[in-house]
Order: sequence, then structure tokens, then C-alpha cells
Amino acid sequence: MSDYLQLCLDLLEGLNDRGLLQGMGELMDEEMKTFVRTKLRTETIGLMKLYREFPIYS
Repeated sequence: MSDYLQLCLDLLEGLNDRGLLQGMGELMDEEMKTFVRTKLRTETIGLMKLYREFPIYS
């Protein structure tokens, strides 16, 4: 699981924030677009790093 998370983190860290909106921009309102442009990638990276350090298995 840790290897997969690292692969995902490497991929996300290589993307730019604007690329996340590609193809989905028309489905979102302006507030959601602003969140995606400014915070979604960094928030996701932070949460994935936290999960990697403290995994929760069900």
C-alpha cells in the first residue's frame, strides 16, 4: 500500500493545479473551480502523506 501511495504522491506532485480542471470545468461553479485551482492538489497530497504515516485499515 505504501508503494502505491508513493506512486500517487509522485504523480500528484508532478501535476499543476490548473490541469485538474481539464474536462470538468463546465460541471463546477466558480467557488468550486477556485478551490480546485488553489487547494485541491495540496490538500490531497497532505492527506495522502498523513494516511501513509498513520494507515487505517478496516
